[in-house]
Amino acid sequence: MAAIDGLYLSLIFPEPPPDRPFVYINMVATVDGKITVDGSERGIGSEADKRLFYELRAHAGAVLDGAATARLSGASPRVRPPDLQRWRRDRGQAAHPLGVLLTASGNLPLDSAFFTSEAFEAAVFAAETIPAERLAALRHTRRPVHLVPAGDSAVPAMLQVLHQQYGVQRLLCEGGGTLNSTFIHQGLADELFLSIAPKIAGGRDNLTAVEGEPFHRDTMPALELMSWHHHLPTGEVFTRWRFQRPATATGGSP
Repeated sequence: MAAIDGLYLSLIFPEPPPDRPFVYINMVATVDGKITVDGSERGIGSEADKRLFYELRAHAGAVLDGAATARLSGASPRVRPPDLQRWRRDRGQAAHPLGVLLTASGNLPLDSAFFTSEAFEAAVFAAETIPAERLAALRHTRRPVHLVPAGDSAVPAMLQVLHQQYGVQRLLCEGGGTLNSTFIHQGLADELFLSIAPKIAGGRDNLTAVEGEPFHRDTMPALELMSWHHHLPTGEVFTRWRFQRPATATGGSP
């Protein structure tokens, strides 16, 4: 572990676009591109990957999860290693980033730590079309609820609120694959951190880092490899990619 500690603490991120946070995605996948096995991400990454997972959180103003991820694995923005909490405090930040959930249905585990913990602040972004009883239940939790348009406009509206009301400069998206796809399709993902585990999962039911609507030959996003690190003790490769923006892209540039 000592050889990997601090690898991502020295990262330098570009300034965010003027109208939204800088968005970076973090995922761990097998060599065949799967991010789940036996129904969750557990068992794919190592303790070294987990350390870098928390180091990436340490840079974030907010950590975003989709509703499916919250239902499957839980959602929390906590930066658990005490040294990383101190690292954030030394830089004038709270010990933990803001937790963020985005939901189209309002079907969330309201008894989970995301809603009950006093250790961190959090906010929910819910589609304005969710059933009234679910909206009422969300509003009875500890967390503020922001209504956003349903469909493709939800993510840009959420980013605007995070930028204007919460002052978030960097947003870390931890998936799942459908939420990642939304950011990428809309040109709102700036960087991707992908940990590649030396394992094979296979299976059509195991998810990938980008689900949802497919890209095509002339629409596939191009990425630039910014860095990579081969961690010999575990065989993992930790990579950092930057999305390349065409001159006509919307959503800001890194």
